[in-house]
Amino acid sequence: MPYEKGGKMTIQEETFGTATTFAGDLVLTQQPYIDNRSGKDGDDKYYALAKLFRPCGEGYTIVGYEVSWEITDPLCSDESDACDWDDYKLKYLGII
Repeated sequence: MPYEKGGKMTIQEETFGTATTFAGDLVLTQQPYIDNRSGKDGDDKYYALAKLFRPCGEGYTIVGYEVSWEITDPLCSDESDACDWDDYKLKYLGII
């Protein structure tokens, strides 16, 4: 499934991060980590797993996503400046 464009991300220590998206509330379930999945030089990205709580009737459907961020400043000294954390993509993983 193609990546979906996300919304504003709020990084919070107690939850690793949350965002209100077009489809519901997205909650990161792990700290974002850097990885180079393509193996090409300079193609590092940050990744994290997340759950999306999508309203469904009187409850919620929980959907798993992988969140990714492009690195915009690979030479920064503080990881909080490495990416535009509001500019992320979502990859659908399935209903949890």
